[in-house]
Amino acid sequence: MNFSGLSALFLFLSLGLTSAQENAEESGAFKVAVVDIQELFRGYHKTLLAEKESHNVRAEIEKKSQSTQNEIHSLREILKKMEKAVKSGALTDEEVDEMKREGPLLIRDLRLLEKKQKEEQDSASKELNGQVVRRMEKILSEIRQEVQDYAEEAGFDLVVDSSGKNSSQVAPVPFVKDAIDITDSMKRRLIPNQRFGR
Repeated sequence: MNFSGLSALFLFLSLGLTSAQENAEESGAFKVAVVDIQELFRGYHKTLLAEKESHNVRAEIEKKSQSTQNEIHSLREILKKMEKAVKSGALTDEEVDEMKREGPLLIRDLRLLEKKQKEEQDSASKELNGQVVRRMEKILSEIRQEVQDYAEEAGFDLVVDSSGKNSSQVAPVPFVKDAIDITDSMKRRLIPNQRFGR
């Protein structure tokens, strides 16, 4: 995060704090909470399910690629045998000529298969990665909404994500005095039947 971004963040926080402090003077104490969104995300049952499903899809991609890999392996073995036979000197001139004609064709087929395999794997992986990103963003949005709902119900004036990091890997708000950590409360809220992992 650059300097102007940090300035904007602290301006936003100071405006929020000023507004919240004014409300606090009217209604009592100013309530601040911290929550580790990343911890909630990592252990959330929907995250764990999404990771398991994406792992299964990746395994399917590898399985589909295996048949092409088997063809590639077979062609390589044929080419090795042909090369060995030509070097042995045990072939007739006609056999050598035939192998010289067949060899380039087999090499072409091998290159085409390798290219096909790479393109199919890259395409399938790119599609899966896009699906995973969209799904994880949806899960994060759901968690954030739950935190917001909980904060409103519990009467918090400000909630800070303690796992948030800027480009320097430093939390934008490294310390908040008298903040209540609501991470465990959010775990219980998100996972009513002990469906929290890790």
